Amino acid sequence: MSKHLYPHFKPSTEWLITIMSLFMIFGIAIDGWAHNHIGVDLHPFFTPYHAVLYGSYGITALIFFYEAFKNHQKGFSFRKLLPKGYGLSMIGIIAFGLAGFFDMIWHLFLGVEIVTMDITLSPAHLLLAFSGMAIMSGAWRSLWHHRELPVGLWNQLPFIFSFAFTLMPLLFMLQWANPWVYPWVDVTQEIVYPYFIAGGILDAEFLGVAMGAAGMLIIGTLLTIAFLHSLKRFMFPVGGIALTLVFSASYLIFMRDGYSVILYVLIVGLVLEWVFAMVRKLGASKLLFVRLFSVLFPLILWLGYFAWINVVSSTTWSMHVFTGELFLLAATGFLLGHVIIPDKDAASIELPRGGTTTSSFLLLCGISVFGVLMYLLPTQTSLHTILQPQFNRADLVQPPVELLPTVREFTGRDDFIIYGEEETLPENHHLYDVLSDDHHE
Repeated sequence: MSKHLYPHFKPSTEWLITIMSLFMIFGIAIDGWAHNHIGVDLHPFFTPYHAVLYGSYGITALIFFYEAFKNHQKGFSFRKLLPKGYGLSMIGIIAFGLAGFFDMIWHLFLGVEIVTMDITLSPAHLLLAFSGMAIMSGAWRSLWHHRELPVGLWNQLPFIFSFAFTLMPLLFMLQWANPWVYPWVDVTQEIVYPYFIAGGILDAEFLGVAMGAAGMLIIGTLLTIAFLHSLKRFMFPVGGIALTLVFSASYLIFMRDGYSVILYVLIVGLVLEWVFAMVRKLGASKLLFVRLFSVLFPLILWLGYFAWINVVSSTTWSMHVFTGELFLLAATGFLLGHVIIPDKDAASIELPRGGTTTSSFLLLCGISVFGVLMYLLPTQTSLHTILQPQFNRADLVQPPVELLPTVREFTGRDDFIIYGEEETLPENHHLYDVLSDDHHE
């Protein structure tokens, strides 16, 4: 066996790894759903949701070890037991197992996380997320070592799924900043009472706008970097961008019951497909295509989000904030495009031809689905009530009922969410300190 050769996975093996990666993602999704909907009633570790996650991981690990053993028997060296690009996945397999054991110890001693920040920034969960990304990104990384790119959507699907699966754990850990999960732009989802900080008042509307603007920039930058990096090697076939975005959003939304966002992501993905197909049809150079891609991707992604929020609800963002945020997103994308794909590298990018007819048909189908939904649910209230994502209730803290008159007097606002008069805060809560008679004699 030549020392320069690497083994190759059969297409059936790549598909098997893809399917098991899908089950791992499903395990993350239902475990996140359980944290949000069941919370403290969960067993610290031994749950059916963890069984799906760790069971699918176990099967994936067996596949990798079997392939490595088989290639060792064929004479491949220890450093070349897996195809190029999959070496990091094997490291991820080992790291995920260790992280899982750490996660069990963490839960048994510290209990179940129910607040979003605890869930996403738990060291055990972060280790699981990054080792999971290493496992599931194997097919995508291997694509960079292929001399010839696979032809046909079916042969490209494992690589597209791998790309989406790589993004999903990272988006999960950043869900606290993701407008798909926390729709700060939506006026009905703003915190409806102020935060009291050091005796002062931080207006809820300011907090909502600041969180929404920061979230769009963080998630928009992450997705733009990922897609620009992929463009250096692989231009998605028609439907690939929409499929990746839908997969990346779907399990986040499943955890929050906000299914309307999936439809928004699908439609905006199809719009992006159509726009880029038209740019190619108009004969844009490779350099111009890259520059337009870096600007239009984040711009259309979040412009569509604003449009969708105004369909299912409304927003209080001023025109200054709205237009400024879009300019910031476009400018950031433009700069990222120059950093990730300099002018000299743009000439080597392979752009697929055609696709305008297919992308137009898919976009028409997406708009038709939207039209049918609007017909079946004709009122804005119905759309919002049935489809709009909600905050994790564990992340909300209501003002004590007995202090509401004082809060109203301080803020001049009367639109407070009350979950039930039996729910009050402990007397040592900071609201008591700020609103006590000692502070306001």
